[in-house]
Amino acid sequence: MSLDNEKADVAMAEIRGEPKMSQQEAGAYALLSEDDAAFMNSFSEEQRKKLLRKIDWRLIPALGFLYLVSYLDRANIGNANIEGLSADIGLTGNQFNVALAIFFIPYILLEIPANMVLKWFKRPSLWIAIMTTTWGIVLLCTGFVQSYAGLLVCRVLLGVTEAGFFPGAILIVTNWYSWSEVGVRVALFYTSSALAGAFSGLFAYLIAKMDGVGGYEGWRWIFLLEGGVSTIIGLICPLIIIDTPALSKWLTEDEKRYLILRKEVLFATLTDWKIYLQAIIALSNTIPNYGFKFTMPQIMKNMGYTSANAQLLTIPPYVLGAISAYISARFADRYRWRMPFIVGPQFLVLIGFAITCAYSQDIKNRIGENYFAVSLACIGLYPIIPGANAWNSNNLAGPAKRAAGIGLLGTFASAGGLGGSFIYIETESPKYPTGFGMSLGMATAGIIAAFTLEFLLWRINKTNEKYTVEEVKMKYTDDELADMARAAWIDEKIEIELATMRYVAAKTTIPVPHVHAYSFTEGSPIQTAFIMMDYVQGKTLKDFGFKKGKKWRGSYSGPSVTTSKLHAQLADVYTQLRQLEFPQIGGLGLPIVDGKPSYDCDPDDIRVCHRPLSIEIMMQELEGMDPSARIKPRTTFSTARSFVNSLFWLAENEFDKSPDPGFDLCGGRNALYARHHFRRFVLDTWLDSSADKGPFILMHGDMLMLMSNLLFDDDLTLVGVLDWEWSFVIPAQMLVPPVWLSGGDTRWMLTGANLFYKEVRGLVAAVRDRERALQARPRLSQEWAKLEKWCHTAVVVALLSPDLTYDAYWDLVFYEAEEPKPEDPDFDFREFYMKAIHPRLTAFMEAPERKALIARKEEGQKRFFEDEKEYFENPNVRSILLPEEG
Repeated sequence: MSLDNEKADVAMAEIRGEPKMSQQEAGAYALLSEDDAAFMNSFSEEQRKKLLRKIDWRLIPALGFLYLVSYLDRANIGNANIEGLSADIGLTGNQFNVALAIFFIPYILLEIPANMVLKWFKRPSLWIAIMTTTWGIVLLCTGFVQSYAGLLVCRVLLGVTEAGFFPGAILIVTNWYSWSEVGVRVALFYTSSALAGAFSGLFAYLIAKMDGVGGYEGWRWIFLLEGGVSTIIGLICPLIIIDTPALSKWLTEDEKRYLILRKEVLFATLTDWKIYLQAIIALSNTIPNYGFKFTMPQIMKNMGYTSANAQLLTIPPYVLGAISAYISARFADRYRWRMPFIVGPQFLVLIGFAITCAYSQDIKNRIGENYFAVSLACIGLYPIIPGANAWNSNNLAGPAKRAAGIGLLGTFASAGGLGGSFIYIETESPKYPTGFGMSLGMATAGIIAAFTLEFLLWRINKTNEKYTVEEVKMKYTDDELADMARAAWIDEKIEIELATMRYVAAKTTIPVPHVHAYSFTEGSPIQTAFIMMDYVQGKTLKDFGFKKGKKWRGSYSGPSVTTSKLHAQLADVYTQLRQLEFPQIGGLGLPIVDGKPSYDCDPDDIRVCHRPLSIEIMMQELEGMDPSARIKPRTTFSTARSFVNSLFWLAENEFDKSPDPGFDLCGGRNALYARHHFRRFVLDTWLDSSADKGPFILMHGDMLMLMSNLLFDDDLTLVGVLDWEWSFVIPAQMLVPPVWLSGGDTRWMLTGANLFYKEVRGLVAAVRDRERALQARPRLSQEWAKLEKWCHTAVVVALLSPDLTYDAYWDLVFYEAEEPKPEDPDFDFREFYMKAIHPRLTAFMEAPERKALIARKEEGQKRFFEDEKEYFENPNVRSILLPEEG
């Protein structure tokens, strides 16, 4: 085995038969889009430092000042007390101490809930402003208290209003900085609390001289003036606190992009299971290593040597450890295999500590054995961390993710110093059962973790590298390979449709056809997948003459065939679907019985276990674009953002790999600009961060775009909802009214948004009525009532059908993202485009990675035309198309 077999992130490109690339290149494609990866690679260290300085000067002083104010406001009660507070309101005994302590009860209890509330705010500065203003008002009220009870109420309310500030400030800092940059910044604004202690006395001294002014005691003026200042500061908070990178106009587009992308990289690193096995390996070394290092001189002294000699005797084991680390690294590099050179030293550690456990109780009479054991342990300890770091970097693809992962592993490793400090207990000398026993246990854990990691990486690669590309091509014809690929996703599609129909039929009254029989391709005697279900007699909306403008025509346009009735029928379907919530995003799957998915099951056993299979994935599979490289079968998503990012990856995969005979430079630039800004708009503005982890609800995959899947009787009563194969669970934000609601197709919806949303309002009213009839919570009506932005449905359409991104962006999303003023009678789109958009577009296309992408697309177009010309010049083809030439 070689190191290459341990690189799960890299091997996938080779499995798919793509040109072999470096791990850095492979990682860029696996983690980010090609465009984003190239951008992150090109963002220099000098640019990063300049960006951090800009953020530091705008954020940290403001947060530090606010924290100083909050600390002053909670602590000034001590200054007020020496000016006569206790005496004036009649405090006795420990009542003042209770008033001090009671502040911390709500302060402690509400820190977490307050930060959860903060996540609902797109502008964190507004939440900080609310807290600062309200605690300022509470402080003002404190200046008027007349009794112990009044003071307690004010202190409790002060704890309530201040509880969210410090954790909220830290959360804001994490929006701007990576984990390795946060600590220093938090420390900088936290030190303002020390300044608060100095200033509070000075301010109180000056304010107390107002004793008697307006008939108020000096201590009251402390609360009144400082509370008034806090209230004013709270009102201007939105002006002094910067919110998120996406909302900051003082950042360049590249700086915004860098900050957003590195958050995605960090999230990908934190969700990579490999890093946690590597963390166990690292901790299995650093805990015993630090403990041993701190205690080795004492162990030598326990052998009976003087302090001086004991110090000298620690040198040889460390020298042997250094030599061992170097030799192990050389051999690991030579054989390109890390695991043996981590596990081997771990076994030496195991043996070394086993010997010390056995002979440490008689250490003075077993000097040779114990010294040998100490040396053996050092030989084993020192190769492990270098090997683990190298193995870790081999398996974190992409320079950005690798940088984050290396730092994260370093954090885990450093944490071992904390544990190592406590395992060798002084009172247990010289046996140290805790220290030696813990070291034995950690070495064992490290061995298990290394073997587990090796096995999992081997299994991933073995599964995907069963045959080389050449072997596969020799074994199967192109048609057979296409059939196998088609069969795999056809069976997946069949199971999703069966599971969805079974679940919907059991949980709702939506008219779903009854399934009589079914078969999957795999194991079928006829090698064909099918579903046999009820025949539904009915008519489509097209049969009723439903068209643009909602004009019903034909023989069916009786009094019962009305728009309001259509709305009522649709409202019933959508309302019931909205009630079906799930813990994850993806396709529904059947429970496995006797090794096969079973339709005859308890509907409650149906769960989300498939990827969100779509027409887009199917088309990319058929055209050899390998969408499974990112969205593998049985991949589900736990957050809306990760799901939306996968949709963007699909769109970029199709754009990068598909031949485009209609591609030209101007159109290509506009398309790239639209795709880039559409993505930024969706991730930064449109996507609801407060609903990132749910609710997730079931969507009929075809009903958004097609009305032909709905069958009605002559009175326009719904009798069947067909074709559930592209249905899957989505974020609730993506359940939108169908594009054909105003009688036309997607193009009609985009260009006639005013007509479309007029119909949406009618549908929302019908949904509200249906929710009342079902006694259901008004979820959908409330969500759809918020569709003030006309681009909402267009965004969902473009996410699910990326070929419509260009039209969706320039027709609707553009007006939300770029904020032109089309309602102005003097607005001229061409003038706005040339003055505002064209310069941005020109600057946007200056990026080298975008120029390279355009050049590659143009080269692909050229090859397409050459292949087309060669095909049509083939005599056999010409004889078919032009028989007269034969």
